Amino acid sequence: MMQQLKWFLTKLPPWCERFMMFMVRVVFYYGFYRGNKLICPCCGKGHRAFKDITTSSFSANSDAYIETRTLCTYCCSLPRQRVICHWLSNNYTTSTKEKPQNILFAPEPCTMKFLKRAAIPFKTSDLFRKGCDLKLDLCDMHLPDNSQDLIICNHILEHVPNDRTAISELARVLTSSGTALIMVPMDLDLEVTKEANINTSLSRRAQAAARAQQFGQQDHVRLFGRDLLGKLEEQFTVTVYDGSKVDEKTMPKYGPFALDVNLLYVCTKKAQRL
Repeated sequence: MMQQLKWFLTKLPPWCERFMMFMVRVVFYYGFYRGNKLICPCCGKGHRAFKDITTSSFSANSDAYIETRTLCTYCCSLPRQRVICHWLSNNYTTSTKEKPQNILFAPEPCTMKFLKRAAIPFKTSDLFRKGCDLKLDLCDMHLPDNSQDLIICNHILEHVPNDRTAISELARVLTSSGTALIMVPMDLDLEVTKEANINTSLSRRAQAAARAQQFGQQDHVRLFGRDLLGKLEEQFTVTVYDGSKVDEKTMPKYGPFALDVNLLYVCTKKAQRL
């Protein structure tokens, strides 16, 4: 059911998605969850508690505690979006006098709400979603070299046909002083990323079911393991920001799915060798 709902939401026009979020806010936030015990860094609103949501049946990260009470009922953020906004609020400053070029891939309303509230200019991009500023293929972006000061790439590399090509493209367009924020679903029990191995003679529906069984979602083509850090370090200097160590008043430690380990890879461009 969650798979079909996510697919359906990507097909909606932006105004319809905003209306649905407005109704969630009216019914749940103002009706039940408004308070001051927890704070969502995406929208800045206080909560009595975050809302329970249905977790995935996909099994991974055997030692992880999965927290289901994770949904912000004001902006509909999950911990993986709140990790990024928490890092930005504590680490990102616009020091240049020129207008920075920032790009947000697969835009989510909660992240856009934070960027607007923090006065961080940005353009949205997606290969399929309607209403974005740019239509970009992450493996072949057709953007100038060294053109983007901030890149937010949250749970996207698991969708692209070649993750190393996409990582190389991200490094190519990032400025020398820029930052790329990358998160992916991960199974920390895997040493090596698990790539799709699906019989292409099957129907599209059967292939989608096989991907859901292998990777936890029908539109994923890989499940990242601990080797992701090495892949990123081929192109970037990387610092790992562990969202599970953030104060619990800001966000739960895990969840709501076993693949949401909340590790944010903060990537900067490697210095050019002379």
